[in-house]
Order: sequence, then C-alpha cells, then structure tokens
Amino acid sequence: MGNDKEKTFNNLIDYCISLEEDNSTGGKVSEMFRRLLMDYFFNREVEESKSLAGFLENWQAPSFMENAATIFAIDDNELQNFIMGETINDSLCGMVMLSKQYLKSFFPHHTPSFSQLPDDVKTELVSSIKEKNQIIIDAFEKMSRDRAADKNRKMIALVALILKNIHRRSGRPVNKLDAPVQSLLKKHLSGADDVFVGRQTQMSELNDDTMIKELIKSFFKIRKYADINEMTELFKQEVDRFRKRAIKAASD
Repeated sequence: MGNDKEKTFNNLIDYCISLEEDNSTGGKVSEMFRRLLMDYFFNREVEESKSLAGFLENWQAPSFMENAATIFAIDDNELQNFIMGETINDSLCGMVMLSKQYLKSFFPHHTPSFSQLPDDVKTELVSSIKEKNQIIIDAFEKMSRDRAADKNRKMIALVALILKNIHRRSGRPVNKLDAPVQSLLKKHLSGADDVFVGRQTQMSELNDDTMIKELIKSFFKIRKYADINEMTELFKQEVDRFRKRAIKAASD
C-alpha cells in the first residue's frame, strides 16, 4: 500500500472529474463512488482478487450519495461518518476488508472469519482498516482544499505550480535564478494577477509555444533541444488539467 497516499492526495480530484466526464458514470454518484473503491482506493486488491472485484461490483451506496447531484456535492460530514462507522466492523473499509472475499484472498491460510483469526493477524488487520479509512477521509479533505484553491488561483500561481510539477515529474535540475520567481513570471504573463478560470484568452496565452519555451529555459537546465519539447508538452498537459479543475470548481 506504499503508494496509496501519494496517489490519492495528488490525483483524486482529477480522477473524479474524469468519472464525471465519462458517459457511463457521469451524474451517477453512487456508481462513481463504487468506481473509486474498485479502480482507486482498492485497485491493487481488485487486480489481485476476482472475488473481491465481484464483491465490490455489488456494493450498495448509502442513500445520502444517491441524493447528491455530483460526487463533489457529497456532504463532508455524512461521508466521514459513513467511512468511519460506529465500529471498525461497519466502517467503509471494515465492510470491505472483513468480507469473506477479502479474507479468503489476502489471508488464504486462515478461516475467512475475523473471529477465528489469530490475535496477531487481527491486530494487523484492524490497524490496516483504520489506516485505509483515514487515507480515504484525508483524500476527500485534500480534494475539498484543492477545489477551494482552484476557484481562486491566479495565473502567476498556476504557472509556478505547473513548473514545480514539471520539475517533480521530469527530474530536470533547476537554474540558479537571478531574480525573484514572481518577477520572472510576470515578464512572461500579461494577466499574471488574474484568477485563472480557463477562458479562451488565458488558454491561448498559456499554450503559446514561445512563452512556454522561454519559461522552461529560464527555470531549467536544458541539455538538448528534445528536452524543451518534452517539457513543453508536459506544461500543456498541466494547463489542460487545471483548466478542467477551474471550470468544474466554478460550476459547482
């Protein structure tokens, strides 16, 4: 489970947007949440266990999800109470990880019943359930903070964030800058202090090849021309990702 937290924190909002854009799940909040369980929070386990996949295929969402207009409109308190439950057994991950399908798949040398597991295995399983519940809660809390930021992010902050993400993804070394970051960015952005809402004029500016390449050469050590093209493409992908987020945040 080592990458669960990193993946959840960084990508949950984008994955939820992709589910809303998908004709098979858009507008169906309970189906979207079930997909999150299968393809996101328990994706590794589902890949390893067909019986667990079948169990989650038949998972029934609580009524408060059925009443939500979008997955972003799910009530935070109701969601947290549902995930945590009143006991470990009726918590969200407890219902999944104490199921016979899960126990048969991931504790194959024991009877698939929590009460019949050895004490040390029980302790390990309860700890895993608590951790997984908290990971899901933290992920949705992070998504709420991200959505608030998406509504108010200025162009200059967006470009700085994109450059930071490119650095993380590409591993390219950065230049020693001869001026503050904000000053350098404002030289390239005409609407630096405007809130990014994804309108056409903003997209045209942010997708301008000349501007992007100048930014890349200013901030990163470039060894060959192909590096610039690769990083330019990364920049444009990030612009489009944040465009979707800004539009979605403004519409809800």
